Order: sequence, then structure tokens, then C-alpha cells
Amino acid sequence: MFRRVICYTMLVGCFVAAAWIGFTLAAADDSEYTAVGARSRGAGSITTTLRGDPASLFGNPALIADAEKAGFLLDATQGSLAAALPVSDGGAVSFGVVNLDEVEGQAVPLAPLRIGKYRASLGYAYSLGNAQGGMTVDRWRLSDGAYYTGFSLGALLAPSPYVQFGAQTIWMDPDGWARIGADIRRGESWNWRYGALIRPADDLRVLFEMSRGTVAFGMETDWRMFSARAGWRGDSRLSAGVSANMPQGAAVHYAYDFESQTPGQGDHSLSISIPLEGTIPPAVPPPPPPRPMIIVVPEGAEPPKRLIPSAVDPKLDIPKEARHSLRALIESHSRKYGIEPELLLGIIHAESSFDPNAISKSGAVGLFQLMPGAARDMGIQLPESVLLDRQRDPRFDPMVNADAGIRYFAHLLQRKDWNYALAIAAYNAGPGRVASDIPLRPETERYVSRVLNFYFRYVGNAEALDGAWKRIEAIQAAYY
Repeated sequence: MFRRVICYTMLVGCFVAAAWIGFTLAAADDSEYTAVGARSRGAGSITTTLRGDPASLFGNPALIADAEKAGFLLDATQGSLAAALPVSDGGAVSFGVVNLDEVEGQAVPLAPLRIGKYRASLGYAYSLGNAQGGMTVDRWRLSDGAYYTGFSLGALLAPSPYVQFGAQTIWMDPDGWARIGADIRRGESWNWRYGALIRPADDLRVLFEMSRGTVAFGMETDWRMFSARAGWRGDSRLSAGVSANMPQGAAVHYAYDFESQTPGQGDHSLSISIPLEGTIPPAVPPPPPPRPMIIVVPEGAEPPKRLIPSAVDPKLDIPKEARHSLRALIESHSRKYGIEPELLLGIIHAESSFDPNAISKSGAVGLFQLMPGAARDMGIQLPESVLLDRQRDPRFDPMVNADAGIRYFAHLLQRKDWNYALAIAAYNAGPGRVASDIPLRPETERYVSRVLNFYFRYVGNAEALDGAWKRIEAIQAAYY
């Protein structure tokens, strides 16, 4: 409870600080903001809501919390580097350096960082439910040769999968921390940005951003392994870009910034994102590989009190004593259906990251990411007219979702003779695709490994298990 209060206080504080600074301090341009990476520059140099990029260290630091695995971004054109590393459930750190030297409109290579203009930053961000907050500590060297100390604050609020709001503010001063109080009173050395993201379709994102000096618009869309984007900034700059998204999360980004005053003399940008999954040892020993088949039901486990022989189990099963306690429901179903609670928490973590409002591109909803067909088979009344309606779609109710999801997984576990790996694979790929081995689908193989990794973490690390239960209790407190 105390940790939850601290996290919420930090998130609210970031929003309040950004809003207060932006609307009460004197006007300032946003020259201290450098759009790092071709993805941002291709979308109008928007930084407040462009998620999933390590370069957010130099924009909205709250987005650092999006990092699910270690990785880095190299801006080959600008000579800049940013790296991100998840350090806890919901938390991540990031560090990097950005080159600020420019020659004839083009950024110079990395070498001049030693003598030219640059910004070096170290940041941390935390995600809690639908909100994220972050902060960086910065060291600058500008054209006058002076070294500046500064920091930035950022926040992101996602009330729904279709709308998100971001805010960021930055402060710097050659005299360091000693002048921060005077700068706040006089409104010097600060600037800010606010932004919004609207998702009218699963593969389309519309971005808007404003600051004291300018406004910007951008669009980004996905098609198979490619992403395309375009943007406009208030100083009459147009930009466009494209990305090639590789397996395992790697990506190559290209952008072209049109110079409206000198047609045909625009700037090219190229950056590369590279994940480092698997190079950092996990906190607990990794699970055994999916092949050969593994059966990890612990010795001495009690047999289930109820079997579900059919994939259609149309009666909801929420005990009276658990109607207002999500944790009690999970623990009760764990005993009733013979499933370790650590495994159920691992599935929730992998499916939705403990977000009861999560919606996948295919329309799966909630903690257990239930598709409409599976939800109806498990007894949820789900007319077509209420699909994805947060007020009327029962899948958004964490209790209903968890009850149906656990019963459906219990059926798969019993059907696969208590083989955890095969049951998890069937939950992801569908039982018809899983026979005596895990199907050769990269998505399913990664999913099985991910769930089992969470499972072994919760089994072997009491602190991690306690953290997972606290996230369940936070959902419970928010809904019931």
C-alpha cells in the first residue's frame, strides 16, 4: 500500500509540475528538445507520446517504462546513443548521450561529442496501471563551451487504448542546482511540451503536440513488418519516414526532413533499434527449454476438485466469499482446479501485464485476454452490440474475466495431462494446433518461455510473488 501511494504521488507530481511550469512560467522556445532517432523525426519530431523507443530518454522520460527488455538505439546520422534496461515490474532505467552539433543542416558523426555540444542523461521511469512517470538527470555542453546541469520530468496517462496524453518539461542552468529556486520564480531556463495520441484504428496512430513555441502533428501506421509515418511542425517543416521491424524487436528507421525554404535540400536520418534479450541474467534461474516436453506439476499437489472435460463450460463460477476479492478468487480457483497460483499470475503477467483494460489487436480483452468465442464458451453473456464497450462488455470486469480465463486454462491443462508447456501453448495458439509438442510458431514459443519465466520467478522469489499479489490487490481496490 505504501509503495502504491509513493508511485501515485510521483506520477501526479510529474503531471502537476509539467502543467504548472508550462502555464505559469515565461515563454521559452523548445530548442533544448532534440528529436533523437529517425522514428521521431519522421513524425514531426514529436516526443511526448511516441512510445516504444529508447530515444524517449531525450524526450518524455515517462516512456522509458515501456522497456520490457534491454536494448539500445543508435542514431547513425546524428551520432547519438540511448540504452534502456527494465529493472523491476513496471520500472526501467535508461542512459545515453546525444550529439547537438550540426553542420549545414546535417548532424556530424559521433566523434565530436568529446569537444562539441552534447547532452548526457540518466533516467528512471515507473509504470503503474494506466499511468507512467519518469525523470532524467542531465549534463549539457553547449556552443558557449559552458557546462549546464539540468533535469527533465515526464508523465503519460492512458485512460483507454485509444487515447493517451503526455507531458514533459526540462530545466537547465549553467550554475546548476543552486539556481533552480530563482529560475522557478522568474520562469527562466524551463520549457515544456504537451501531447496527445489518438488511435482511430488498431494500426493507425494520430499524434498532436504543442509547446510555447510551436505545434506539431504526426501520423503513424503499421503494415506487416513495416511502419510508415509523416509529420508537420509549426515552423513549416514537413517530414516522413519508414521503419522495417525485424523479428525479436529489432528495427531500422529512416526519415526525411523536408526543407520548405530550400526544396530538395532536406535532411536524411537513419537509426537502428537493437534488443538485447537474453544477455542479462534473470533474477531467478530460467525455466527448462520447451523441448522436450516438460511436466512441472509439483510433487504432492492436491488433485483438482473439479474437472472440465469440455471446452464449453457455460456456468460462471465465482464463489460467494470471493465476489469482492480478486485475490481470493484466484486462490480459490487455484485449489479447486489444481493450478498453482504462481502459474496463473504468470499467465496474467504475460497476457496483460496486470491491466484489466488491456485490448489486443485481435480483440482479446482483460487480464486473461479473452476472445469473444472463448468468453461465450465459458458462460459470459456477450452480445455483439457490447463488444469492446468498457461499460457493457463483461470481459472488462476483472472477476468475470479471471473466472472464465482460469476455467478455460484448467480445461486445457487437464486436456494436456497437466503438461504446463503444452497447456500454455494451447492457450496462445489454440488447442487444435497443439498435439504432443509445442508448434513451431515463433510467437507461441516466445509466449511459452515468457509465461514459464514469470512462473519460475514467482515460485523462486518471494519478493516478486508479493509484488504480483500487490498488483492484483490494486486492481481489486480500483474495481471493488
